[in-house]
Amino acid sequence: MPAYLLRALFIFVGLLLMRVLFPLLPRVRFAPRLLIHAVTGLAGLLMANELGALFGLGLGLNALTLPISAGLGVPGVALLWALRYLA
Repeated sequence: MPAYLLRALFIFVGLLLMRVLFPLLPRVRFAPRLLIHAVTGLAGLLMANELGALFGLGLGLNALTLPISAGLGVPGVALLWALRYLA
């Protein structure tokens, strides 16, 4: 299976899960902000991984990087990059 089809499948499954799980969230004030941070953080992690791979600066997608980037958003991706290459 080509990589772009696999990536499109993952994005589709993720969007489908968001569609199913979002109505189950309690109606609290921080839920939309949390969702926005999660989506931008994961998109930033994917972009950092794709663009960084061109220059040898990619980040791995694993059980540690996904929650950090989802919880902290784009600053979380910057933190992961800093921890990987400056530490």
